[in-house]
Amino acid sequence: MPYSIMRDDMKKINKQLKSMVLLAALIIMIASLEALLIAKSSEAFLAFKTLTGGADFSTFISYTMQNYFMNIIEPIIITLYTYFTYNKITINRYYHLFFGAIVLVRIILLVISFNYQSVMNYIMIALYVLYFISVITINNQKGGKGDLSQNGKR
Repeated sequence: MPYSIMRDDMKKINKQLKSMVLLAALIIMIASLEALLIAKSSEAFLAFKTLTGGADFSTFISYTMQNYFMNIIEPIIITLYTYFTYNKITINRYYHLFFGAIVLVRIILLVISFNYQSVMNYIMIALYVLYFISVITINNQKGGKGDLSQNGKR
């Protein structure tokens, strides 16, 4: 394979991986801003207090932090896994199916628990949709020693 074609493939691969990392960072940033805004909102605390029957502020903060971590755990795990194993494994349809399903479930949960008053929810859903597209379209041609190649031979 000529060097220029191989270099162009590496640029494309790096671009795919960089876009995935960037989208994960944006999801984490938006989730952090949302958690900060909710934790500082006295109206959100009062609404939480009425829904839970008089819970205290530490319970509210714990609930807010739990939601925050649940919003960012998938992009962190998937992106770190992909980043550190990108050159060691072949990204195949099982990767796309497994991680795509995880991100799709997160999108469904975001839509079900949608807060139409928060702009952050709109941004978060859009970022997760882009992240889903990134996860199902990322591709590499390298693989580890034990992996099957594209034509099924070792």
